[in-house]
Amino acid sequence: RTQSKKGNEEACHQLNETAKRLNQNYLRLEELMEEIFRGIFVHRYRDAFPGIRCICVEALGHWISEYPTFFLEDKYLKYVGWTMFDKVGEVRLSAIKSLKLLYSNKDLVTQINAFTERFKKRFLELCFDTEIEVAFEGLHLTQALANLDALEPEEMDKIYQLISDESASIRDGAADFINERYFKVTVVDLVNDSRKKRDETTNKPSIELRAVLDFIKEKTLHPFFPNYFVDAMFSKLKILRDWDSMLKLLLSDEVSLSDSDVTLLIHVLNCAVKKSQGVPIVAQSKIQRSTTRPKKERESFTTVMMTSLNELFIKYGVDPVKLEDLAEFPQMMNIVDYHANHLQKNFEELLVQMSKHYLTHSQEAVLSNLALSWKHLNDTEDHFGKAKIQQAFSQLLDALEKRLQDLSDNTLSPQLLLTQDEEEEHSLFACLERIKCLYHYFNLNVEVPRLNEKVWSMLASLEQDSENFPRSVGSAISISFQHILWSYQEIQVDYDDTKAQHLIEVRDRYINKILGFLNFDGSSLTSLGFIVYLKLCDLLTLFSPLLKNFKNDDERQLVKLEYKIDPSLQERMIDFFVQALNAKDEDTGPKEDREEFKEQLIGGMSKVAYLHKFGIKGACLILLQFVKHSKRITDIVKTFLGNVREVLGKDEHLAIMETLRKQFEICMEELIVAEKKAKRESEDGSSSQSREEGSEEEPVEESIFREERVLKPLRELAARLASSYGIGKPLEKHRQTIFLFTQRALEFAFSDFPDKLPFFHALVPFASKLTVDILKIYKKTQEFIAKYNIDITSVQQLPLGQFVQTIERLARLDNGIFKVPDTPSGKSRAKAKAKAKAKSKAKRGPSKAQTKLNFTNEGRHTSLASELSQSNKRPLQQDHEHEEEEQQQHDSGITYSRDILAAKSSRAPPSPSSPPRLFEEEEEEEEER
Repeated sequence: RTQSKKGNEEACHQLNETAKRLNQNYLRLEELMEEIFRGIFVHRYRDAFPGIRCICVEALGHWISEYPTFFLEDKYLKYVGWTMFDKVGEVRLSAIKSLKLLYSNKDLVTQINAFTERFKKRFLELCFDTEIEVAFEGLHLTQALANLDALEPEEMDKIYQLISDESASIRDGAADFINERYFKVTVVDLVNDSRKKRDETTNKPSIELRAVLDFIKEKTLHPFFPNYFVDAMFSKLKILRDWDSMLKLLLSDEVSLSDSDVTLLIHVLNCAVKKSQGVPIVAQSKIQRSTTRPKKERESFTTVMMTSLNELFIKYGVDPVKLEDLAEFPQMMNIVDYHANHLQKNFEELLVQMSKHYLTHSQEAVLSNLALSWKHLNDTEDHFGKAKIQQAFSQLLDALEKRLQDLSDNTLSPQLLLTQDEEEEHSLFACLERIKCLYHYFNLNVEVPRLNEKVWSMLASLEQDSENFPRSVGSAISISFQHILWSYQEIQVDYDDTKAQHLIEVRDRYINKILGFLNFDGSSLTSLGFIVYLKLCDLLTLFSPLLKNFKNDDERQLVKLEYKIDPSLQERMIDFFVQALNAKDEDTGPKEDREEFKEQLIGGMSKVAYLHKFGIKGACLILLQFVKHSKRITDIVKTFLGNVREVLGKDEHLAIMETLRKQFEICMEELIVAEKKAKRESEDGSSSQSREEGSEEEPVEESIFREERVLKPLRELAARLASSYGIGKPLEKHRQTIFLFTQRALEFAFSDFPDKLPFFHALVPFASKLTVDILKIYKKTQEFIAKYNIDITSVQQLPLGQFVQTIERLARLDNGIFKVPDTPSGKSRAKAKAKAKAKSKAKRGPSKAQTKLNFTNEGRHTSLASELSQSNKRPLQQDHEHEEEEQQQHDSGITYSRDILAAKSSRAPPSPSSPPRLFEEEEEEEEER
């Protein structure tokens, strides 16, 4: 027993020693982890390089999930929270992925409640991040918070609104959130309440549809535009594919829906059917790629709709808003199935309803959808249905022709033209609109041969009274234009000299007639002058000499149809373009139509100016719009610039010069107005502080800042034009154009000295594009500088200094160190700078100022003459070391010294609340403080 007792004591002692040693190892490991965290992570998670910051935050997330007993504390978690505020989207994305690891572990979620409350606001902000991928992952992270019931109803409503986002990825992420947090909860509650009340009139599909309508009206940004909602939720809600339940709810008399709910439900049904058949309903929509599924969906929709569509037309056809969607349903049906299912009477009734509503309504959207449905019916392969359709369509055309004749006889009589009856004017306009919409899809030249003559005679009657009948005149002009298009298509298919000569006569007569209506009336997209302008642009494009690409002899006959634009017509179109472009915003209709108005205006002129060779004047009108409008207009101008280079040829540099000269004159006029205003404010006492100090002159800084602000459009336009020439090989074919432009621009900038020196704002972006005769440009610039004794190191001559600095650097790279002309200003500046530099180095050693960015103008320009003495001591190759980085810095207006470039190679961690520091000296001083 004694030995056994001793053995147990020794075993316990060994176990205690082992436990003590393991505990010491455990503590030592934690100390090492803490040292690694404090010594490496704390500094590197603020690294200047985003990739290292990503690695750090991903590693921390992995550490926390693998070893929560040590790392699951606020002092470690806060670093993940801080990186969610990083300026780089990639780092924010890494932080979100690290947090998703934590919130996916149910055991850890309850231990980070304080962290969740602290950074919940940031979680919600990440859902609206500018980076699509960050916002998408942020939605999934927010869903984890919602599962913990950590979100308030108001916060969830903000996330619901993302279902209306333009990005398909964001809508898809929001759809997952909405499906889990709204429909799977709300529908279940509503069904249970219905069962408790024992309400037999409300079934589950009806409840789900009402929930969909309520959500669209109350939770989305577009309560009457459910396209975004249907596009995102279509694959997640089965009720959106249940056509039968939707139709029963629409046709039921027992279930009462408000008028707005009915309109919304019909629109939802229309969007859902289009989505099922692979028709995009919003931009960036996910289209079905399978060909079998849309076919099956089409068949199922036809089966349900054949017996219900007529009832929908009868019940809701009076309202044009509802009819706009109903009119599209025949386009998404198989017409052959009517005959296959022995529903000929239903089909005949459908044709009657379509004709009836086409002769009743006058809204363009309704008429366009009905006309397209007629086109779809005419293309059917069912022989029985084909005969019925042709008969009904002929009756519709006869009714329209008869009504047009009656209105022409009654409304356009001289007595009635004086009375200006609004009802008669509306009837005439509605009839012409119906003909115009059908003309867009059908060749009525064959169906109704004399229709265009009647419209033409009507247009002649209205010519003197167009102010009282602007809508009718616009519709008549559009109908005549459609007549010319169909005639041109007939000649393309089967060329005939007689038809071609007749078309030329009709075209010339049409152009001469509508020119009388080409007057800008300060209206919007529906104005008569704007309609005439667009028709002229389209017609001149169709008959332009540059658009033809003939493949055979028959097509070469179309050369006879080319139209040579008259100088007077060119001037009329340019005058209208300028007036419309300079019109005030309130004169161009509603705010949402302004960009479309300008887009069509500029797009039409760009086509005509290129195809009919408007030359430098026309090119300037378009190029001036490069940076003034939306991205779509910018793309139009960019395309025009690429095309017009072929037409301008050697005169391209003149067009660029004239464009920038006009923009410079506009800016200088604004600068004069701004200076007068500043002077007036100074005289009124706005600069009282300056007068108290005895200085009545305006500070130089204010004058420079004002000039920089006013000339910003000039700089942006020049930068955009310069960037269109590209870099590398694409730039080589434009080198002569850039040289000629730079040469002409220099002469312009130094003419009328010193008033035009600010034009160097436009020259700076082109300086880096010079590839030939750089030395010639440099010497020419130095001659002007010496002639006018200009100090380019002064703050007032900052653009000129940037231009000279750029061409000096390019000349060094291209030709080596060449001798600078011995100008007094160049010599004195170089000598003074060399003396000051030597004296400064002798008095003190290297300071921090040598390693910091030099944002002052002094030091921005370095004369080549000061480097001649050093040219034999260092090889030219050193100038190429940081060529790419210096080019980027110069383009942004910042010049780094050689010391700063060397310092950038050793990264120092940036502060989370301030920009990254580049110098270890500053960090050491901060630690000492």
